[in-house]
Amino acid sequence: MRLLSFRLGDALLAFRQDEIREVLLLPTLVQVPEQPELVRGFCRGADRFWPVLCLAGLLGLERSAVTAESALIFPRHGMGLGESDFALLVDGLDGSVMTTDALLDAPSRYTWNALCAGVAQVGDREIPVLQIDRLMHEEERLRMVRWSQKEVARLASWPETPAETP
Repeated sequence: MRLLSFRLGDALLAFRQDEIREVLLLPTLVQVPEQPELVRGFCRGADRFWPVLCLAGLLGLERSAVTAESALIFPRHGMGLGESDFALLVDGLDGSVMTTDALLDAPSRYTWNALCAGVAQVGDREIPVLQIDRLMHEEERLRMVRWSQKEVARLASWPETPAETP
């Protein structure tokens, strides 16, 4: 199995590569008024906006700041994040795609254990592998989908590009 590793603060984590549709480096985010705490803004694509969720916030960690090293990870459609497409903000990519034969059970020291598919042992490093469809409960997913669909419709109706923040 191939893994894409990324950083959140001091933590090195990974997703299975088959759960990832796309990765975007150096994102510019559009801010909207009264966005939920987990939403860091919207990423403008060629023909639409995508809500950007703070992965650190979903894991109960300190919210990530958007920096020159930040990246957006776009899950494959239908990976359990609702009917809308979302991007997940991470602090940076580790720069490697790793291959591992199997995942070990996640040790109890990880506070996000319920979100882990397991742990990859890569050399002397243990890397928790998160499972995308476990990141949000169904009720929270539906609330985010309803809110983001309304905001995306409003953003799409703007005649000019809204103010962007790096």
